[in-house]
Amino acid sequence: MAHVTGDFVRIIDQESELNVLESALADCLSAQGRIVLVEGAAGCGKSELIEAFADRAVSRGATVLFAAGSAAERDVPLGVLRQLLDGLPTLEPPELQEQDSEALMIEAMRELHTKMCGIAESGPVVCCVDNLQHVDAASRRFLQYMARHSRSGRILLVASQTRHYSPLDAEFTTELMRRPELVRIQLQPLTATQVATAAARFPGLLDRERLTDDLYRISGGNPLLLRALASEHTELRPTASAERGAIRPQPGGAYARAVVTCLQSCGQNVLKLAAATIVLGPLTTPALIAQLVGITRTEAAQGMSALKASGLLHEQGLRHPVVTTTVVDHLAPGTLAAMHRDAAELLYESNVDPNVVARHLLDSHAHGPLEDAPPWASGLLRAVAEEAVKGEDVCRAITLLELAHDTCVDAQKRVTVKLRLSTIAWRVDPGLSERYLSEATEAVRAGTVSAAQILPLLHRLTAQGRIADALEMQDRLSAALSDSGRAPTDRGTAPEPAAVSPLTSQSDNSVQLAELGETHSYAALDANTTDIERFLATTTLSTATIQPIVQALITLTCSEEAERCVDWCQVFLEQALGRATPGWQSLFSSMKALVLLRLGDLEGAEEHALESLARLPDQRGSNFAFSPISTLLRARTEMGNYVDAAALVEQSVPDSLHLSIHGLAYFRARARYYLATRQFQAALSDLYEAGRLMKQWGMDRPTLLPWRTEAAEVLLEMGHPQRAERLVLRQLSMVDARNPWVRGTSLRLRAATSEPKKRLPLLQQAIMELRKSGDRVQLARAMADLSETLVALGDPLASLIGQEALALAAECKAAVLHERILRGSLSASAPRAMAESPLDVRGSDLGTTLSESEQRVAALAALKYTNREISGLLHITVSTVEQHLTRVYRKLNISRRQDLPTILELNTLEASAQ
Repeated sequence: MAHVTGDFVRIIDQESELNVLESALADCLSAQGRIVLVEGAAGCGKSELIEAFADRAVSRGATVLFAAGSAAERDVPLGVLRQLLDGLPTLEPPELQEQDSEALMIEAMRELHTKMCGIAESGPVVCCVDNLQHVDAASRRFLQYMARHSRSGRILLVASQTRHYSPLDAEFTTELMRRPELVRIQLQPLTATQVATAAARFPGLLDRERLTDDLYRISGGNPLLLRALASEHTELRPTASAERGAIRPQPGGAYARAVVTCLQSCGQNVLKLAAATIVLGPLTTPALIAQLVGITRTEAAQGMSALKASGLLHEQGLRHPVVTTTVVDHLAPGTLAAMHRDAAELLYESNVDPNVVARHLLDSHAHGPLEDAPPWASGLLRAVAEEAVKGEDVCRAITLLELAHDTCVDAQKRVTVKLRLSTIAWRVDPGLSERYLSEATEAVRAGTVSAAQILPLLHRLTAQGRIADALEMQDRLSAALSDSGRAPTDRGTAPEPAAVSPLTSQSDNSVQLAELGETHSYAALDANTTDIERFLATTTLSTATIQPIVQALITLTCSEEAERCVDWCQVFLEQALGRATPGWQSLFSSMKALVLLRLGDLEGAEEHALESLARLPDQRGSNFAFSPISTLLRARTEMGNYVDAAALVEQSVPDSLHLSIHGLAYFRARARYYLATRQFQAALSDLYEAGRLMKQWGMDRPTLLPWRTEAAEVLLEMGHPQRAERLVLRQLSMVDARNPWVRGTSLRLRAATSEPKKRLPLLQQAIMELRKSGDRVQLARAMADLSETLVALGDPLASLIGQEALALAAECKAAVLHERILRGSLSASAPRAMAESPLDVRGSDLGTTLSESEQRVAALAALKYTNREISGLLHITVSTVEQHLTRVYRKLNISRRQDLPTILELNTLEASAQ
């Protein structure tokens, strides 16, 4: 039956132990003194048992004296003795001082014991002392004296102590063990059956049978923990915080508070020892714990025994996550970080698996800065990171390398680690990869590094399409080689971007640095598509093969069999989908979108561009993101979806976008939108800026970006056919004009700038080339041009060709082109005045009054670019922009940029790009 004291429910049956105590009391009544020592783990009911017996002893007429030791009062002399004597007002504790002689102390104890024996003649005296391990030294000496002289008196000494509590006075314990009158009661944790019985005694506890297993598993049979679990469950259940039929203790709840009590009762260093078991996990041994906590092996073994006996620890570690949380919450700040760091040292010296050592270094860093990292830490972390990469655990590899970088003191090795981070991070997050690469670039700029360090940085910058930075590093590499006595090579053109640009072959006048290694053989314009596909068929996607794979795909895109690239993009996209590589997935989706756009499949391009963006953690947080954005913008513009296209144009772009190949693609896409919405000056500005950058970077290739023919279309709309013709003729004179797509688009616009009679053969040749290229949208444009030309010549084939052009436009979902064909007013084939439109004389004169730099700044200002944007585009400071504008205003006698002549927008930008 449950025993109730006030609101306290006694859930455990201690009748057998109480019977032992009553038997000792009976002996005491017969003048046979007894000593009863109650032992048990923290929370196992020692105090509960003594209190229950005290109640029974009082009911039998005994005088009960009660005292309890505490850790806080352990150093208070005679504190426990005074508590005992509070039950005997007629007795006072002896006035003893530390300097008193041993004889004087013994005399005082004898006198007090004699008085107590005198009181016991009229009825037994029961001295109950709880928490013997916390009794102060002076009181303990009196209890020891009492124990030695207890046989002939009617005094019963009942004391409890926590087992495995290391600070307990061994002499006192040994003294008690030698006494023949000693009776020992050892309390054990409850069994599963006893827990089930105890659960039945809790009022308001529903589903007892279903809860028994949880109660036993989480409490470990510890009565204190069991009571806390049951009470917490009954409190939480009405609020639905605990599921029906499940025990779920919460951090800070009754169970957690009971855990704290147990920890405090298990002994000194137990909190740190429990923390050590958290840190070491399955490697926990008394020897390692002793080293980690800084105690002896005996103390470590004793502390672990105390934790196991109290139910807080089992073979797998701490019993429940709430126990772990409670231990961590009560540690001093920085304790876990220091323990993980020390554990890493211990395990490293013991030749434990490097993965385990690395985990401790990571855990240490997670709990605070990894201070005083061992000298071997960075190398070990890098080695483990490479294993993680092989195992496709890229996120873990990134975490390991970040810590390897932070713990490395060698500046050059730190650059190497950042570059490796950039390479690996691309798999999951191109934006993160770009940030790592920027940090590596800044580190190189800030310090002196060798050519061996610059070379991989140059490779990585090239791979990410950061051409401006790549050129700078190429100059640094040449200087480093020159300083080392090796002959530098001509910079020539920038290394072609591998894995990001629509073309990766060298230009005809390009001189690559020899140290860049071999350019992939499949990147040439005239590469055999059979060889390309053979390479793709025998190559598996990996960090080492990603760049040549993309080079091969891009070259295939530019070939006459571009449609084959769609299948290969899907092959490698599926390989990427089979692994945790969202960055690669985004890359191949973007490439598939680009080749579909190249073939005139506008809906497919839109779909895969959106897929590419969806796989990026931040859809505008990287320069790379603007590759699929550019494809999406061009597709939506051609489809006439100007609202969604405008949303793409209106969003902000990264400051560094114009320094990368992705910026070129975006300028082109935005220019197409501006052309479609008749913002001609803005379109020309983007195209001329793209052309200027391509020339500056030494990569002016129409296969990469045909800015001349794009600008020619704008100029035709503006009524400047002669200017358009110059741009088209220049593009036709370039080596890339051998490419069917470049030649076809160039010939179409060449025809648009020619007389009707000369257009026919040009358009027929353009159509032939465009059929080879596979671009159905451009083919539809050329056929529509041909139809209108035939109409002008009175040829009856005009209607048939016009219908085919209309069908092609409809098939491609090119809504804008479809509508213009229906109207019969395709801009490129509309009759044009063959004479150049007269220019504003005032505007022409203006060009002679301004310097070239002033003209460029004024032209961009007239296009509504801000000073900061002009600064970024022209690579000058904001202050320089302001100075140029001040001089322009003075020379033109104006006071604000709104008054700048619009002729500057055309003349200056066009001249700078050609």
